[in-house]
Amino acid sequence: MTTQVCRRIEDDAAAHSSRNEEKMLKTPVRKNLAIGLVITTFMTTLMVVMADDGSKMEEFKMSLMVGFSITGAVTGGTWLLQRKRSAP
Repeated sequence: MTTQVCRRIEDDAAAHSSRNEEKMLKTPVRKNLAIGLVITTFMTTLMVVMADDGSKMEEFKMSLMVGFSITGAVTGGTWLLQRKRSAP
């Protein structure tokens, strides 16, 4: 009987943890990721169009690297903050 109770408690805790992570991914983390990707796309397009000296591929790579780095940092930071706040 005691093992069944312990298993049920563990199962409930695991289900609660996965629900929290699902909820967390639907809120600011996804919003920041979506906004970051839109800004990265816009910035990359603008930089490639503005490149006059034939360095369009270099501008493209640099813009993508900077955009993805910033997006990853902001999204990761938001995820860590959300995770820390939801911890008991």
